[in-house]
Amino acid sequence: MPRAFGVTGVDARGVAIVFGGAGDTPERYTADARAVTRVDEQGRPLVPLLRVPLEEGASWSYTLAERGVSVPCNAEVVRRDTAPREVAGARLAACVTVRRVCRYPAGAPFPLATTHDREETYCPDVGLVGETQRFSPPPAPGLLPAVLRERLVAWRVRGAPPSQAEGRLTCDDVLLLPSDVQAACGAALQPAGERTGADEEGACVFRYGGGGRTVDVRVRDARETHDEPAPRDGTVPGIALRTPHAAVDVAGCDDPRLTALLRSLLP
Repeated sequence: MPRAFGVTGVDARGVAIVFGGAGDTPERYTADARAVTRVDEQGRPLVPLLRVPLEEGASWSYTLAERGVSVPCNAEVVRRDTAPREVAGARLAACVTVRRVCRYPAGAPFPLATTHDREETYCPDVGLVGETQRFSPPPAPGLLPAVLRERLVAWRVRGAPPSQAEGRLTCDDVLLLPSDVQAACGAALQPAGERTGADEEGACVFRYGGGGRTVDVRVRDARETHDEPAPRDGTVPGIALRTPHAAVDVAGCDDPRLTALLRSLLP
């Protein structure tokens, strides 16, 4: 199932705040010339994701504190690409693959001693583009699958190559986060249905509800329709806008912050 991640802010310390991971809480990251690190609310290091030198065989160790348990981990650069790879329609050079192994003792969060082995591929100007996670022994049924795979299908990064340079605008191109809608239209709003950004009759539809109100965001490829967004009659707040590639109609929210956000997200 597709998931959308996004940097929703960078604080005065240079900590990037990212929404879209597990649960509803944000993750925080720092990056400089020597390392990319996941940190806590106080900016203290939690997980060193990347460290220089990013050469094959380079490695680093650290201890992960999780639910009161100390988990020893080791990370190693296992591959540095010598040729560009294709990611979401673009060719990216100098990508690296890191293998990260953490060994959990018996107890929490796993009843048996468990090895968490993951391979993560990072590309310059984009970040994480794919990962494979394996758990040994497999977790109990219903907890986690023994193998998890994820790959990047689309992104928006200022100055980076476009993820969909040509072709039809799809829901993978509309990276609208629930936290974006909540910030502009109301904290009580929650995604409606199994997923947001579902394709319905050629439109990418996002639905939210909560606090006695609903918000619908509908995005169409402007190259496939010449219809202008529907005019508003004043009874329901809304937004109607068009970008070079997308026609957008919002019902239930007319906050100008959402208008600016949608213009920044859409090609």
